[in-house]
Amino acid sequence: MTAGNNAKKTEYIERTLEAGINVLADKPMAIDEANFALLEKCFDTAREKGVLLYDIMTERFEISTILQRKLSMVPAIYGEQRKGSLEEPAITMFSPA
Repeated sequence: MTAGNNAKKTEYIERTLEAGINVLADKPMAIDEANFALLEKCFDTAREKGVLLYDIMTERFEISTILQRKLSMVPAIYGEQRKGSLEEPAITMFSPA
C-alpha cells in the first residue's frame, strides 16, 4: 500500500509499478497537473506490467467494506488479531475464481 507524503506519492507509485509491484494507494494519488500527467502514465505502466493500480479510499463508504469493519470488531465473529510476518501474513485477501 502506498500512503504518505502527497508531494512524492505519484513518484513512489511510478517506481513501485516499474518494479512490477501492485499498488493500493490512498488519496490523493496526484496533487497537481504534473503529477496527474505522471499518474496517467502510471496507469499505462500498470497495464503493461500486468499489475494493479487502485485507489483504496474509494471503498471506505461501500456497504460491504462498512459491514466488514463492523464485523471485525465483534470478537465472537472475528476473534483476535494475530501478529503477522512477511512469511505468514496475519491477513490475506483472495478471490475464489
